Amino acid sequence: MNRITPLLGGFFVAAGVDLAEPAHAIPLPIGTTIINFDFSSEVPPPPYSEVLTEFLLTGSGVFSSLNFYNDLNGVNLLFSSPNFAFNGALPISITGGPSAFMLDGQYSFGFNLVSGLVDLIAFTATADATSATPVTINGEVAAAAISEPSMDFLFVFGLAAFLVSRQRQKRPDFR
Repeated sequence: MNRITPLLGGFFVAAGVDLAEPAHAIPLPIGTTIINFDFSSEVPPPPYSEVLTEFLLTGSGVFSSLNFYNDLNGVNLLFSSPNFAFNGALPISITGGPSAFMLDGQYSFGFNLVSGLVDLIAFTATADATSATPVTINGEVAAAAISEPSMDFLFVFGLAAFLVSRQRQKRPDFR
């Protein structure tokens, strides 16, 4: 037991160091992924005079659109970009000035990936209140669609497991 205790202590220290590192890349699945930005609990609170939202995508992919929503969780679509493709790294910066939808501090973006392998490296927003220090938050992945091939696989696998279990129940025991 005395040998295990230092090992566990080292594990928790290593885990703490790992958790303190910056966020790792998030692979975007085929389909829609919603990223929420919510400043409602930040100090200073909304409304803001300007909000800068930044994304960094890497990989290669084709998007049917990038959607801008007035509320969290992809509610109240305001604008949808035309389809686009990229290969390499793609930084995206969106600034909201006076009367823009981001100023109330609650909004979301939707990435609609059609094909490819794309990682979301960074997704941050910085809000600027005219009389205070700017506030920076990380976006939160609200919803990531499960790609259709994955759903098909899960359905077929579940059906096969069900049929195998039924066959085993019907098989007579010849012992």
